[in-house]
Amino acid sequence: PNASSDLPCLYVRPAGSQRQQSAHVAASAWSSWNSHLFVCSLKTYALGNPRSAWTGKAHLRAELIALPMRLSSPRATGDLSLRWPRRPPPRLPRPPPPVRPSSELSLLAPPLSTPAWPRASAAKSDSLSPLVVSAAYPRLRLAPAPPPPPPPGARQQQRPAGRRTTTQPKVQGKLLRSIWDIFRLHDPEGTGHLSQLPFAEAVRTCQALLPPDIELLVPEDAWKQSGGAQTGFVNFPQFCSWVEQLGLGLPIGLKNADAQSEEEFVGNGRSLRPASWAPGQDGLVQVTDPDLLAALQEMLDSTHKTSDNWTRDRGCALHGVNKCEDACVFRNRQPVPSSYTLLAAYRNQNIGLWSRYSQFKHTTVERCATKSALEYKHVPVASAVDLQDPLDQRCNEWRLFHGSSIDACRSICASNFQLNHSGTGATWRRSGEDRGMPLYGYGIYFGERITKADEYAEPVPAGYPEAGLHCAVIGRVVGGRCREVTESHLEVDELRKDVFQGPYDSILGDRVTTLGKPYREVVVYEQDQCFPEFMLVYARQYR
Repeated sequence: PNASSDLPCLYVRPAGSQRQQSAHVAASAWSSWNSHLFVCSLKTYALGNPRSAWTGKAHLRAELIALPMRLSSPRATGDLSLRWPRRPPPRLPRPPPPVRPSSELSLLAPPLSTPAWPRASAAKSDSLSPLVVSAAYPRLRLAPAPPPPPPPGARQQQRPAGRRTTTQPKVQGKLLRSIWDIFRLHDPEGTGHLSQLPFAEAVRTCQALLPPDIELLVPEDAWKQSGGAQTGFVNFPQFCSWVEQLGLGLPIGLKNADAQSEEEFVGNGRSLRPASWAPGQDGLVQVTDPDLLAALQEMLDSTHKTSDNWTRDRGCALHGVNKCEDACVFRNRQPVPSSYTLLAAYRNQNIGLWSRYSQFKHTTVERCATKSALEYKHVPVASAVDLQDPLDQRCNEWRLFHGSSIDACRSICASNFQLNHSGTGATWRRSGEDRGMPLYGYGIYFGERITKADEYAEPVPAGYPEAGLHCAVIGRVVGGRCREVTESHLEVDELRKDVFQGPYDSILGDRVTTLGKPYREVVVYEQDQCFPEFMLVYARQYR
């Protein structure tokens, strides 16, 4: 060893040799943080008959074969060099250099300098000795070497055609056991969303896991198919639904809190049916349990606001909603009901919507449990009633109201809320406009009080059995990390950015605490974040 040098030294003892033949290999300067580590093999040729490898009498000829890996080292960046023994061999004519396979190593710069080789005088040893050299050589272009041929007579395993084995695939040095692992690989900040560029990288990761005969995936087409063009981001349920169409055979990778095992949750991409659902029935199923009907009526009674309960969205008593000027609306206010009587309730047993909602909820639970600069805080709302299925307080799961027409309520229960309908209901808009700008931007709005949701409920038209009544949806909503907004001057783009690119998951518009307005509202910007659980048919009561 070179005691005068502060650089680490590596010595090689070739396998299969009785003599301690070695080469003193070091680096003139060592790699910096986040640079590359090279794993090399030293192919040695024994020359001479040295008594001791450490006296500098051994002469070795070396051939380096490099493969890229990663290393963290605090030294400065430099080039790889070979340091030979202290007593150099006599300078003799150099033999022709060995032929390197182009598939193993390709240099974009002049080759490494090597000393003159001595004349061969001993038998050659073809044994390969693994060697780890900590050095950076940025001008090195690497290509994988072909695998060695199997030994004669060896029995080779035949892989079934049509699907690549994906038991434990590795991409970027990470083990990918599930779709959730792929999503988290490209969402390192844990926002729960992929913008277009990380999504394209995730598409390439999925391509690497597909059989080689499968047609190449086009990231732009996958972006549209997964729904990213609608909001500018893709959440995990959307990504999971797209990946399942590829046939990778990977599990979803989430643990359902209500399931006994992960497989029960991820089977065919669908979660378990809740225990409270009626067996063997799908879609809207009428509620006949008297206890549940009584709990729903109590929910209407407890969330009704009896005073200071009128807003402009309820409309004018003479002209209706958005059909006259503000002065006429405030002069002829539409009266507010004094109470609400539940006449019928329907449970929405839509397993497809429930599965996507369950996936979103459990990803939010994981993110809320992760330590970050913004700590998770439970936010209570007036309508967060457990009913038969308890709500998950680990992610601010709530039950909230959303009023609309009877046809819209049925459509919501069948295909969930549609973001492109935001601003087309009772939202205030200028005369002649078909769509208004909601207060917190285009999203899905819920009220914690039935009195607020009833402002947007339309009377059931004639020809329906429920003619003259009103309808509302009770939705289960994942609030997650909730941003509470109390000011009147809002930047809508900033709110969306805080949700899609920041640490928040929802918006709580609190216009009561500071501004003295009647109601608070909850806004989410993704349909998978909510599940329409019940459709209520009720009657307005006036004193």
